[in-house]
Amino acid sequence: MAESISRDVVEITTSKPVAIFNSALEHRVKTMDLAVSNHVDISHSILFREVMRDAQPGSTVFIVTSSRVPSINEDFMSAIGAAQASNIKISVLALDDEKTIGGRSLELYRVLAKFTNGRVYRASAADLTRVLPLIELSLTEGQASVLSRSSNKAAASFHVTLDSTIKSLTVEAFCLGGGGAPRVSLEAHDSAMIPLVKHENFDFAFYLVRELALPGRYLLNVTCESEGLSVDVKGDTSVQFRVLPKTDILVVKSLSLDRAKIQKTTMKKGHTKQHFAVLEDLGSLVKLKKSGDLIDLPEDDDEFPFFPDFIIPKALDLSIITSAVDAEGENGEEIHREETQFISQIEVEGDVANMDFQPGETLTIRVRVHNKNKLLHLTATDFEGWINSITPSSTRLEDEFTNVEILVTAPSDVKIGSETQITITARDDFLISVDSSSFSLSVGQTENPTVKKMVVETNIDNRFGRTIVQSKVQNSHPTPRDAVFSVFLPDSAFITSYKLYIRNHTYQGEIIDPVHADKKTDWLSPSTVVPDKNDDHEWKVKVRMDSWDEALFELVYDEPMTKSDGKHPYHVNLQGRQPIEELDFKVSLYDSDGISDVQVIQEKQEEQNIMSRTQVSRPFGGSVANRFATGSGADIKIDETKKSAKISFSPSASIAAFSRGLALDEGTCLETFL
Repeated sequence: MAESISRDVVEITTSKPVAIFNSALEHRVKTMDLAVSNHVDISHSILFREVMRDAQPGSTVFIVTSSRVPSINEDFMSAIGAAQASNIKISVLALDDEKTIGGRSLELYRVLAKFTNGRVYRASAADLTRVLPLIELSLTEGQASVLSRSSNKAAASFHVTLDSTIKSLTVEAFCLGGGGAPRVSLEAHDSAMIPLVKHENFDFAFYLVRELALPGRYLLNVTCESEGLSVDVKGDTSVQFRVLPKTDILVVKSLSLDRAKIQKTTMKKGHTKQHFAVLEDLGSLVKLKKSGDLIDLPEDDDEFPFFPDFIIPKALDLSIITSAVDAEGENGEEIHREETQFISQIEVEGDVANMDFQPGETLTIRVRVHNKNKLLHLTATDFEGWINSITPSSTRLEDEFTNVEILVTAPSDVKIGSETQITITARDDFLISVDSSSFSLSVGQTENPTVKKMVVETNIDNRFGRTIVQSKVQNSHPTPRDAVFSVFLPDSAFITSYKLYIRNHTYQGEIIDPVHADKKTDWLSPSTVVPDKNDDHEWKVKVRMDSWDEALFELVYDEPMTKSDGKHPYHVNLQGRQPIEELDFKVSLYDSDGISDVQVIQEKQEEQNIMSRTQVSRPFGGSVANRFATGSGADIKIDETKKSAKISFSPSASIAAFSRGLALDEGTCLETFL
């Protein structure tokens, strides 16, 4: 019978491999069986298409296994690529009591960990309960890397910078050469270090430090029986950063509300490091430029970043970098954070997010692989299985770079807004290097949010009219989009109210010009709108909608009504830019002088104008005027007093078709009057 170990957070069965990770969809720690049916071997497909799809970016995925790993395939490589793209560590706890895993499988587990900056731990099934605290605390959210180092020596000391925002520390040390658990001490903290995982059978140890001293720099000492060690220190803190390497600069983004002024950033790659100085401070974003020359580190330097293989050949072109961010807190204290990333040599050409991708269509994506005269094997995989091919499937030794084409086809019945993540990988024959690039592709991704319903309600009382225009808009996309709300106003009209209902909030009426209105990332709130002043008769606002958002725009305008020859016309101006699923007009009239007749017609001059421009009357099977005549859909009711009337008109199907016709010429419009 399989041995089951249950804790508050995780439940593991050791007979089959499982993944334990933070679920981005369910917002909890989740376990997933990695075996298919009765097969106990790990499934690469489940690891890539289910685990990596759901794992929280920037977190750790633990694989607990006593199973073998099948041969390398596209899903195996794509799991590594997806982890690199989302900064996810894949760590493996190998339960290898009777050598059930085997040397080849253990090496492939090391590949998973090596190229995602994870670890491979070895223990027996009987010792599994001793390792659970490491898994549980490693999956705790809100942790930031304070120190990540490795050394070729048997003993080394490292400076750890503590600040007042750090509530507790976890210290994980590893003896890479074996020989039992490492001995760890933190200056002035020996009595407070709690050994959560420490056993003579393990080559690693895991400590929790709760009673932190005053902010400052402290010395962390690690000692092993043989040469080769590494250490990771994480802090429970609200101050965290994300480093975004660009071509010539670094961009550091603050992930917290705490204000920390960034002083400098140091990027380490292999046995070299480069300093960066602040170029521009934009608050939550800071741009930095290179400062000084590239510095070579000695082979025995204790400050190069952690890698699972502690011997790093200088000739190896590593794509792994560690960025150390130094900042100053509000009280002047020193803040230090570190982040390890994988820098891709695979360049996706063009703006993929703005490529038109519709159901049933095939899209060609062009990629440049900088293989630097190396033979690399290429794969392209996605979560939904939309990829048709990648050409070529390998690079050539004589080429410095290789141009690659990937064909992607969306199913004809897929919904607008459906998304997949495409992962491209490049590896050599010996798995010395693995490079990757990932990006998302959404069906209908170039389309604007959809107008689901529009209602125009007007109340005319003698010679004064008030019109309420409501437009219900939906963003059916996994990324934020700009929604445009446009109303054509009569010459004498003036706006009295504007409201936006979105995400259970009501944003009232102040129309302002944002400071950086031309930058999409600078929208302050959904109520920040930009009036369009290019047309005196058109009032247009633009609002940024989050993914899957629904919003209701409401505009109220008033206008004085004038009589001419005993008639007073009322104009409704429509300008179709996309189909509208549901459209309703409602007009209430009151005239103390009495009402003799009400007509809903098309102005002849505008009719001729539209006919000459777009010839939209043909799809209707008759003239435009007939479509709006009294007997063709408009419901007109005059009460017995002959002083009030109600008109309602819901031309949903015809207006949808009419809008598609008008989209050919945005300068035309439809005007009706009463």
